Amino acid sequence: LCLIFALSWFASKGARAGDVVFDANAILMMFVSFAAFFLDGFAFAAESLVGAAFGARKLERLRKAVRYSTELAVITAIGVSLTLALGGSLFIDFMTDVQDVREIAYRFLPWAIAAPILSIWCFQLDGIFIGATQTAEMRNAMIFSLVVFLAAWFILSPQYDNHGLWASLMIFYVVRALSLYAYYPALKRNVASNLAAS
Repeated sequence: LCLIFALSWFASKGARAGDVVFDANAILMMFVSFAAFFLDGFAFAAESLVGAAFGARKLERLRKAVRYSTELAVITAIGVSLTLALGGSLFIDFMTDVQDVREIAYRFLPWAIAAPILSIWCFQLDGIFIGATQTAEMRNAMIFSLVVFLAAWFILSPQYDNHGLWASLMIFYVVRALSLYAYYPALKRNVASNLAAS
């Protein structure tokens, strides 16, 4: 619900800037969503592998699941960002022939390029926490991240307009990752103790 609210807020506030900005944001968010399909795959893999390791009570297997799925996810995120950096303008041209929309999308394309690298960490940690059945921490981190996202929008948007909106979304991704990572040492201790107790 927090995630849906944040994305709906992003779309709603972008629409207030006018049709051209709204359309440009919609195109760029399609790039972000397309990247998320790739990156979520590794989060789902982490969820499955971490859950299997936890169920099998194999601590080393757990560590390998986290490490290898994250390494592959980061490599993929970099690859997606490079693809958008090299071909983003062509993709925009393919998706619209309205020159005003193209120009606005070109201007804000760097945010879509940055999104995979900035968001991969929270996707991976989501998968790890779900696999380890630590969902209460995910809830707390998401609520905190939504509050920070809204605060960032209120601070940045009046001065930086659509750049402020995009920056707020990137902050949302980063804060989700950092807040989950703050719980990560406790997660490792909990998993290790559960495995040792078995």
